[in-house]
Amino acid sequence: MNIMGVFVVLTFVIFGVSSTGAPTLTRTYTCEISDDKTTRGSLQILYDGEDFIRLNLSTGTWTAANLQAEQFLKAWEHAERNAKYWTNYLKSGCIEWLKQYLTYSNNVNQGSHTLQYLTVVSSLNATTTGQVDGEIFVSYSSSDAEVIPKTEWIKQIYVDVPDYWQSEKSRISGDHGDLQHHLRDVEKIQKTKGEGSGPGAGSGPGAGAGPGAGSEKVLIFIIIFVVVFSVGVVFFALIAFCLQKKCSTITRCQDFESVPDIMWHSEEK
Repeated sequence: MNIMGVFVVLTFVIFGVSSTGAPTLTRTYTCEISDDKTTRGSLQILYDGEDFIRLNLSTGTWTAANLQAEQFLKAWEHAERNAKYWTNYLKSGCIEWLKQYLTYSNNVNQGSHTLQYLTVVSSLNATTTGQVDGEIFVSYSSSDAEVIPKTEWIKQIYVDVPDYWQSEKSRISGDHGDLQHHLRDVEKIQKTKGEGSGPGAGSGPGAGAGPGAGSEKVLIFIIIFVVVFSVGVVFFALIAFCLQKKCSTITRCQDFESVPDIMWHSEEK
């Protein structure tokens, strides 16, 4: 691999690793049918792994975990309507899907059953996995842009409901877009918080994820470039030196071989 290739690989690795540290929103929603046939549901959103907002099914409203979450909910134009939608869905639509999945998977065991969807989004990527009773049955990644079946029984739905996969793809893709939009709004709030002054300014989940984060990447890039460039200069200097020594040796050998035979004969006498 040449020096430019090494540089490209190192840059990709560094920036690939650093991108995994980008802020994320994680949404988990679950619906459950318990032993006595009662139903429950929950939905929560985390920002960078920390509690951010959660849905209160009793009141059909959002509950904020901190000041930034409160600011986000105030700025979210459709927060109330969205809370009502999810409350209704978790109490009815989600339960109906769980019953269908249990039928397709031939899971008729007594006991509680759950359907859960976990979605993680960053500014660069988004993934979703669906689980029935802890078993992953579908997955979706924005890089693949396809819903991938993970069990044999879920494939049967494609036969019975031909539009299922396209419908799921559209639904999940739309969810990813909405959550990434929310992530940008949350990052703006966090950036404002990080630029504030006074006790506690810049603390909390995601603080400092603003201009400073970009500056760090630029600095890392410059350091890598300087190191790789220096190694390249030394490498090519060594090659030039070796080539020069080789040419010098070859020249001396050629001069040596060109000495007339008569000189050798005279020396022998």
